[in-house]
Amino acid sequence: MNRSGSVQRSVSAIVACWCWSVAIAVVAETPFGPGDFAGIYRLPVMIDTVVSVCPWKSASGSGYVRVIRTRGPTGHGLYLQWIRFGVAGSEAEVISTRSIEELATEFDVAVEMPVAQLEKDHCLLQSQAEDSVNGRRYRLDIRVGAPGDYQFAVTRHLSGGLP
Repeated sequence: MNRSGSVQRSVSAIVACWCWSVAIAVVAETPFGPGDFAGIYRLPVMIDTVVSVCPWKSASGSGYVRVIRTRGPTGHGLYLQWIRFGVAGSEAEVISTRSIEELATEFDVAVEMPVAQLEKDHCLLQSQAEDSVNGRRYRLDIRVGAPGDYQFAVTRHLSGGLP
């Protein structure tokens, strides 16, 4: 082995060690404690469509609702995110994220993106869905309220598929 190859490997090792030590120092100095990540919601990798709908306003601020549709092996999932506008030039932030649990546990369906209709005290999201196994059609109504609050209702259309 020649001297230049040995020096080159030594320099590479020193640079790699320095990069790792900087990365570890940066991670160690983050202001997050061990439980701070408990409130962060991890969305699936398979995000299909994102739409901003429904303005909202409360005593703590105002913003809009974002609907996120995911595509999975057995159908679609829907998530609702309440985004609060920033003040004095600060950025908007997600203050609540909810999965439409009924779609994840009771229905394996392909869902059209909901259409929003603003009502007096809530926002109504309406959508059509089709069962991925038997072709049955459903109408989905999602009543979106204050941040983190929604109500889900299903109307079954039996004429769309097998009995």
